[in-house]
Amino acid sequence: MAAAPTRPEPVNGPPQRRRVTVDGVVGILACRDGRWRLDNDAEVAMVEALQEAAGQAAGPRRRLWALAETLDAGVASGGDLRRLNRALDRIERDPQRWERVPADLMAAAAYAAAVWDNPQAGRWLGWALSARLDANLVKTWQPGPGVASRTWQTRLRGRGFGRDIHWISEMPPDFWDRLRSHRWPDLGDVAAATDPSTSPRVLKTLAESTSWRLDVADAVASNPRTPKATLEKLAATAGWSGPVRARTAQNLRAGRRLLARLAGDADLNVRFAVALNPNTSPAVRSRLAGDDSAEVRIAVAYTATDPAALSALACDEVTAVRTWVAWNHNTPADALETLLGDRFAAVRLWAVANPNTPTDAAAGRAADRAIRVRAEVAARTDIDPDLLEVLAGDEKWRVRHAVAANHTAAAGLLERLAGDDTAAVRHAVAANHRTPAGVLEALAGGADRWVRCAVAENPAAPAGLLAALVGDDDRHVRERAAANGGVAPQALAVLATDDCDYVRYTTAANPRTPTRALEALATGDDWLPVRITAAANPSLPVRTLNALVGDSEYHVRAAAAAALEQRHTRRRPRR
Repeated sequence: MAAAPTRPEPVNGPPQRRRVTVDGVVGILACRDGRWRLDNDAEVAMVEALQEAAGQAAGPRRRLWALAETLDAGVASGGDLRRLNRALDRIERDPQRWERVPADLMAAAAYAAAVWDNPQAGRWLGWALSARLDANLVKTWQPGPGVASRTWQTRLRGRGFGRDIHWISEMPPDFWDRLRSHRWPDLGDVAAATDPSTSPRVLKTLAESTSWRLDVADAVASNPRTPKATLEKLAATAGWSGPVRARTAQNLRAGRRLLARLAGDADLNVRFAVALNPNTSPAVRSRLAGDDSAEVRIAVAYTATDPAALSALACDEVTAVRTWVAWNHNTPADALETLLGDRFAAVRLWAVANPNTPTDAAAGRAADRAIRVRAEVAARTDIDPDLLEVLAGDEKWRVRHAVAANHTAAAGLLERLAGDDTAAVRHAVAANHRTPAGVLEALAGGADRWVRCAVAENPAAPAGLLAALVGDDDRHVRERAAANGGVAPQALAVLATDDCDYVRYTTAANPRTPTRALEALATGDDWLPVRITAAANPSLPVRTLNALVGDSEYHVRAAAAAALEQRHTRRRPRR
């Protein structure tokens, strides 16, 4: 885990001042001697007293001080203040947008939520901390851990997974102490239950003392260190509704015995999670293949490894079930040949794309009435070259595009398609690493900028051609050239001084960028994302990283600290 960024040294000179408005109350935050404070605290307290006398809810002063303490902790800079304040507005007033806090502000919003005496902020923080358990759960249509702290679960289907947790490693030590004294009393237990390093004994205690606290039970049921016996008890506890049973079925540590019992649950969400869990035995999954719910059968078609069960599902009356059977790489060849004749194009398409489908059977769909099925045939790398020649003359550009993108296409065929009337086909030729250098040079001289972009991205593009594209008039082309691993360091040095921010940003991420140019981007660029990206570049010298750890911008400090920690981890000897 990366070390928490240290507070910057006090800066001599006039104090920094920031103006921010909370619920119509204007606060003036000032930084003196390296410490932030609410400069007009007396005025804000007076306005708040008048609001209370008028029967209005008070709270601006607490939030303004929370903002000041967040800046003081070093997890945000003064330039982030207004965006952070808007994020806290969404957390307090618009619960349906809680998950929309920008990733670069997650650390600041979490710290402010821990300081701020606000129950809505506490619930959001519990949801944010629960993201640590996402990786231990089977992905279903249910939101990830932490949904139990909300009351509008049905509006958040499909969200909650893939949440960013990098911010957790950026938190100062006092953040965790503040969680225990938050106004929302369960936040300390939620923090422990969502920590993947919490001991099984503590998790067992939390499960036994949760009473009706669904948020804590939800996290315990999601934790990878929760004992199997505790998971079974949670699933069997009277009073817990479907969400906790479904969560235990999603846990990748759930045992086969528990999953076999949950496979007979009356709740569709529970059976669906059981069908998706890789720990479910083949016998239980085969039993679920005959489930009354099409959603459960779809989950079985997606995960099954038993050829007999897949062959049975290949005749299912629901199209989506047959589609996932056609997609499954464990489906036997005879079932796939049957699915090649399905009346729905989506089923035939996935059957053609399945590597278990015999080449001759897939080639038999080259004259399919559906364009996308013919295109999928053209995309197969085991198709006969003569058939590719035929498909290259198809009247539909999507089929020709698939041929142009096929890495087994002959050089002569790619040269012919380079003159196609459709730009998308020429783009596919330009991106194909089998395309001859002469053809790439001809495409790079065309008027279509996106074709030139594809040439600039092509790993097979000659160094001389890339050097020419570095001077292209279109910034998109220069940006793609800057990302190419084959571009010369001299060309990257030129791109590091480009007028376009995005070109310099891409150059800052390329490990081949010369050291001097990379140091200039990390320390002196006008655009903050460029400096952050350069700080994360593995080619940046350690001496520069050590200097950036004390940078005035929080995000640069955090990126430099994370990069140093990563290098120390790689060098650390194995035990």
